[in-house]
Amino acid sequence: MNISEIRIKNFGKLHNINIHPISGINVVYGENEAGKSTLQHFITGMLFGLEKQEGEGELERQDVYRHYEPWDQAPHYGGALRFAMSGKSFLLERNFRQEAQSVKLTNEKEKRELNTRQGALEKLLGSIRKETYENTYCIGQASVETKEEFAEILQDFFVNAPLDEDFVAAYHHLEEGKQAAESQYQELREKRRAEEERILAEKARLENDVKLLKSQQEEAYQTFRNQQEGARKIGGNEMAEYLQESRQKKQKIGYYIKMALSLLLALLGIAAIYWNGSRHDLANAPWGAWMALEVFLVLVVIMGIFGVFFWQGKYERQKKLFRSQEKAEDALFAHESQGQDAPSPGSASGGSQSQDAREGGQGQDVPKGSQEQESYVSRVQKKAVEGVFQVQMFDKQSMLMNLQEELEECRIPSEEEQEADCQIKAYQLAQRTLEDVARDIHQDARQRLEQEMSQIFGELTHGKYTKVGLDEQMRLVAWEGERKVYPWQLSRGTMEQMYVALRMGAGRIFAKEGAVPILMDEVFAAFDDRRLEAAMQWLGRQKGQIFLFTCQKREMDALERSKIPYGKIVLG
Repeated sequence: MNISEIRIKNFGKLHNINIHPISGINVVYGENEAGKSTLQHFITGMLFGLEKQEGEGELERQDVYRHYEPWDQAPHYGGALRFAMSGKSFLLERNFRQEAQSVKLTNEKEKRELNTRQGALEKLLGSIRKETYENTYCIGQASVETKEEFAEILQDFFVNAPLDEDFVAAYHHLEEGKQAAESQYQELREKRRAEEERILAEKARLENDVKLLKSQQEEAYQTFRNQQEGARKIGGNEMAEYLQESRQKKQKIGYYIKMALSLLLALLGIAAIYWNGSRHDLANAPWGAWMALEVFLVLVVIMGIFGVFFWQGKYERQKKLFRSQEKAEDALFAHESQGQDAPSPGSASGGSQSQDAREGGQGQDVPKGSQEQESYVSRVQKKAVEGVFQVQMFDKQSMLMNLQEELEECRIPSEEEQEADCQIKAYQLAQRTLEDVARDIHQDARQRLEQEMSQIFGELTHGKYTKVGLDEQMRLVAWEGERKVYPWQLSRGTMEQMYVALRMGAGRIFAKEGAVPILMDEVFAAFDDRRLEAAMQWLGRQKGQIFLFTCQKREMDALERSKIPYGKIVLG
């Protein structure tokens, strides 16, 4: 970038000023408060913009926008820069006024306006950020030392150094592929875990069923033992049947009584409703009380009708239950008798059938006594119930074995899951390979920065210090032979030389050569004549445009002694 015209409309104390700098070194000379720092901030604001900072106190005092805002509240707060780059002339116009802020960039050679919202200006500036510029090529008055934020800028640069676009695209492609594979892997894994949880829940349910079956089986055995003990005490099953019939009759009578009471309640409710509606003197009674009584009587009738149907249904269900129990006992007894070829008591052919069964070795005589018959039936029932329990237990245990096999299979990742895992590892390996390459690139960038700083610092110190670098905390350090030296261990002039070397070296790394001008405001005030002459000679060898702001003539004298051409801009 080569600025050919600086046009200031209103900026701080500068108004309606046109300046025409030359390419190369420009010395901006003026007494204190002549506007040198104002001009420096104007150039920076034109290149990177100027935003008003919110806040009071210290923030307000450090706010460049409010510091240089025109006192007369002029509507236009800004100006223009005309500069050349790559053989083309551009005109940059800005109005910093917050309520009327604008920026316009025109390609004067092609006579067309460029779209600043799409980064046209940033592209011309080499994508360097304002914070980076202010810590490299833009050195303010009495601020040659870099700010604390510059350590973070350097750290971020060494971690994320500019890489080839294809390199970055490849890394992003790998990251997207890895994320897709991780998403697929996570989905398959969650699906397998859900299936595993389902199997475990089903297994726990079956195990509880097995425990319940064992408990029910034990209760059934205890019931049979109690029945046999009761049969021995009573002397037969006739008493049990008699007690059962008596209990059934009592329940039947109880259901009839409850149905009758429910029916009576419904009839009484109907009669009361009729009386309340037709015979009651409505004129002498409150309407609300009469209506409340009617509602109550209706509810009584409904409850009575409901009671009739409820107890009728309960009686029918109890009757069906008794019948089903009798049928089950008869069927169980008949099945056991046929399975063992046992003749029924009192049968005429019982002797021959028993003889045939005994000859076949598979028959068994049914006891003829009443008590023995009851004992036999009890044994038959016990065996039948035991068989039912065994069948159910076998089914549950078979299902448990199947679930255990499913669980073991479920805990093995599927082929799709294993393939997704392999893809993730492959993407990670590829990314690590690219990161190793990037780390080498970053290390090369750091070495290049240290080489640039060392070269500049060596020239400024006439070879006394030949190596400058950064430690792990991004602190500046120099070597004098084998001795490590930090800036605070040096004289003021040497320390500022070290920071100038850091800023200029970093500027070469962050910005394209000649993309932005170098601004130095009273940078060499602490330099002695020898160091100042060395600094001027180094600046004379640079290709970009340089602005030196000073209130003394030492810089101009040093440039003239070294026969270095320069342009002179006088303010005041």
